[in-house]
Amino acid sequence: MKKFILGLTIGITLTASTAVFASNTIQAYLFPTSFYINNHPVKLDNDYEVLNYNGHAYVPIRFVAEKLGGYVDYRQEQELNRIHINYFAANKEFLTDKTYPEIHVGIVDMGHSYGYTAIQGLVSIDSDIGSANKHDLQFNLNFYDEKNKLLGTFLWDSKEKPLDNKEIRYFTDGFLGDGTKYSKVELKVNSFK
Repeated sequence: MKKFILGLTIGITLTASTAVFASNTIQAYLFPTSFYINNHPVKLDNDYEVLNYNGHAYVPIRFVAEKLGGYVDYRQEQELNRIHINYFAANKEFLTDKTYPEIHVGIVDMGHSYGYTAIQGLVSIDSDIGSANKHDLQFNLNFYDEKNKLLGTFLWDSKEKPLDNKEIRYFTDGFLGDGTKYSKVELKVNSFK
């Protein structure tokens, strides 16, 4: 009888632990499909698969975002798993420096408070340049009023984390002064290695 109770206890424990473990898993099926972006066929890279789970197609986010012109970055921040997708919106203009036409900066948002202008934007290197995969970049955004008077200068530097080729990076920072009433903004690349 003791062997029976011991066996029953072990069986219940294994069954319960299997159920707990299984609650974090799903059963999905490979879903062969074709991709068309703006009515043009796009071949799915060999590294990727599309899954069907409960009648919904789950697609590889990096494949889709990059085919739409975005850049995907996976980071684990403060024990949170985050996927960042950065892209230049089609309806927003971006700035270039004539000396470095492959570098683009787009202003996403600006605000002014207590003599300080906060700025959020995107910076990218749009092509493979030289043999390096990572680049140090420093640039200024100079904001001018309608009389061409300098309202303020925003300085950005990638020295803490160099930019990858074809990366689109989100940045946020600011400068002293009120740049929100600008009529012209100029991108000046100070250094690019």
